[in-house]
Amino acid sequence: MATGLLAATPSFIYIGEAVLGPRRLDPALTGAGAALAALGAVPIFTGTRRAVGLLQMPAAVIGCGSIVLLDLGTGNAAGTGLLYFSVPVLLAAVHLRLPGVIAVTAAALTGEAVVTLSLMPVADAALDLALVGSTLLLTAAACCR
Repeated sequence: MATGLLAATPSFIYIGEAVLGPRRLDPALTGAGAALAALGAVPIFTGTRRAVGLLQMPAAVIGCGSIVLLDLGTGNAAGTGLLYFSVPVLLAAVHLRLPGVIAVTAAALTGEAVVTLSLMPVADAALDLALVGSTLLLTAAACCR
């Protein structure tokens, strides 16, 4: 249940920030990101304990996709938007074995690259990718079981 709440929280924050803040809001991308977050949370709320365990990696990868869509939909490539990529990585590092952690971390790094390179100048994107990416790798390595 806590994982589902973690998956839904960024959606509300992104949409609220876009409505209240100066950034543009792309309803299609933002709506798709929120729907993807809900899709990733459904098995967690409705599945049995075993099903939830089996679906943690796909839910974390879906979460990365949701974050990409929400970042692009709200035009948010700032640290506040990129911070959410740490949630699926941390979830994977705590609950999954090494192959799952590698897959989720790769999805988060790929998503971060898509967001930063789409919304920022290349030099700024490379710097943010290096800083946030190294933090994601450190988190995965430190918390992996």
